[in-house]
Amino acid sequence: MAYEVESAASLNNDKGIVLVDLSDAVVRRLVDLARRPLMSDAFGSTQQPVTTIGRGDIVEISIWESPPAALFGSGAILDTRSIATGSARASVLPEQVVGSSGTINMPFAGSIVAAGRTTQQIEADIAKRLKAKANDPQVLVRVTRNVSSAVTIVGEVTNSTRLPLSPHGERLLDALAAAGGTRQPVGKVTVQLTRAVMENGRVTTRVVSAPLDMVITDPAQNVLLQPGDVITVLHQSNSLMLLGATTRNE
Repeated sequence: MAYEVESAASLNNDKGIVLVDLSDAVVRRLVDLARRPLMSDAFGSTQQPVTTIGRGDIVEISIWESPPAALFGSGAILDTRSIATGSARASVLPEQVVGSSGTINMPFAGSIVAAGRTTQQIEADIAKRLKAKANDPQVLVRVTRNVSSAVTIVGEVTNSTRLPLSPHGERLLDALAAAGGTRQPVGKVTVQLTRAVMENGRVTTRVVSAPLDMVITDPAQNVLLQPGDVITVLHQSNSLMLLGATTRNE
């Protein structure tokens, strides 16, 4: 029998086939090589992103002036709608789309850089520009439609969709819920997260997969999402086939 094995080994080697002794050390090495990175290892250290305005977002600007209003009073010739709040009156400007230049236009304040800034930063900028013209101006900037800060969910979900991210901090399972859930049983689904990351001064793409049941049972794998993430749901059950000298083939 040993001669037959040695002869088979020689024949296989001639054909480019290598027989490997399936020892404990070899098995451990194979397990190490096959071990996939966890979501928590690849993306778990990510902090909740600061919500900033981007190109394509739609914003609404409201201005309050202490009475008597100098710029945005009842006599101002502007296409605004007014909201009375106590002794002050708010003038709400028409919604604006943040253009490709990353700016919006504000009466009496000019062109305002919006892309890459928070609403609070834009409010402070507008109020500063109006300070010498308006009577104690107070400004509120509100994002009415978030286009730039979103993730994409595709694959084996009920409805492929884009999910706008909010300051709440959406996680992986939130995105799957927004897409209507998966079309396959939890035990037969793999979730793949693709993200652009900065490594050594360069932007690279990082792709990590995990079984959905692991994401559900281990909260650490339910990672925070970042703008631009792509979530792909795959019908891929984690199974293996055993043949040969086993108790039974399955």
